[in-house]
Amino acid sequence: MPSYLLLDKCRTFHGLTGQLLAGGSVRFFQAGTTTPQDVYGERALSTNNGDTIDLDASGRLEHECWADTTDSYFIEVYDSDDVKQGEISYVEIPGGAGQTIPVPAEGEFVTGDGTNFLVATIREVPDPTGNANKLLGTDGTDLNWVSRPSDGAAGTSDTSTSASGFVVGNKRVQWGEGTGTNAGGRTQTVSVTFPVAFSAAPDIVVVTTSNSSLSSFGNMPTASVTSKSTTGCTIKFTMGELDDSGSGFDFNAAVAFSYMAVGAK
Repeated sequence: MPSYLLLDKCRTFHGLTGQLLAGGSVRFFQAGTTTPQDVYGERALSTNNGDTIDLDASGRLEHECWADTTDSYFIEVYDSDDVKQGEISYVEIPGGAGQTIPVPAEGEFVTGDGTNFLVATIREVPDPTGNANKLLGTDGTDLNWVSRPSDGAAGTSDTSTSASGFVVGNKRVQWGEGTGTNAGGRTQTVSVTFPVAFSAAPDIVVVTTSNSSLSSFGNMPTASVTSKSTTGCTIKFTMGELDDSGSGFDFNAAVAFSYMAVGAK
């Protein structure tokens, strides 16, 4: 079992007036109590020397005093007339009894739980010799090499692209450009045919104009999608206020525009 040297034989004990305590004794108790506690003659703790060790003619212990690392001691010192000369209130392994360092067995290593030293089993990877092209696995208890699974069939992509759109899963996104008709009035209407038909009318159609000016007043129209189908849509461009009679609001050029439509493929 783990042990530590409690008191050695090189120490000389003196009394209250500095006198040499030849023929005195040292008594050992459980720390914090008056309960006697034994000490041992060697590191292996195989020789129990009891709870009292005599001092020789030079005031030194007749035996080394070893203790289990889990034990802490209260120590009293007496002269040859059995008169108490002093005490040591608390002696234990440096760092505290809980800080004992266990000796790991074969296949173990020293670790800790944040408070105490512990030993744990080393889990080594099994020898890879003769296991080419295998993978490391487990049966729930041990690590082992297992055969690598064969390659499966190639997966099917759910995406595709083209110059005018792309598909992700069950959704299609496509785009295009167009030009309206210079009607000379306040509105232009144009029909758009989608490059690829949707399976249902698209969820959304977004329209942006490309011109910088479309009237003599320099204003720009608003766009609205007045109808949608699986194959196309109708876009209406409106310039200014319809009830304003100023001809400067009228279209003086065809609307150039781009669109993007999103829907089920």
